[in-house]
Amino acid sequence: MKDKQDSIETIYKRIERAALKEKDAKGELAVVEGLVISGNKLGRTVGFCTANLELESYDSLNSGAYIAKVERAGETLLGIFLMETEHGKASVHLFDFSEDIYKETLSVSVVKEVPSELLKDLCLLSSHIRK
Repeated sequence: MKDKQDSIETIYKRIERAALKEKDAKGELAVVEGLVISGNKLGRTVGFCTANLELESYDSLNSGAYIAKVERAGETLLGIFLMETEHGKASVHLFDFSEDIYKETLSVSVVKEVPSELLKDLCLLSSHIRK
């Protein structure tokens, strides 16, 4: 189990470093707002805060993985925003965050698509979370 957690942590840190490079980016591809709703609670099994969102509108986004800035109660958090337009599902994985935010509304500024070299890491991370 320790090896699995180490590899998850390594992947997570690599993705977080890429997101941090965009911390001061100006502009965004889209801004969406959504209510945090209950999900399958899989992220917490490996120590990641994942907010499942019920979006008001998402017409301007395609399915994919994006680096995002999340506004919540006057603070800006970094994360990875996942959009599945086919199913109308969205979630954001927040870095260095562990508070209970159910029923809060988050504003997500979609900054940039996740670089292709990190998509493999994201898929690997997702597979670890689902196990």
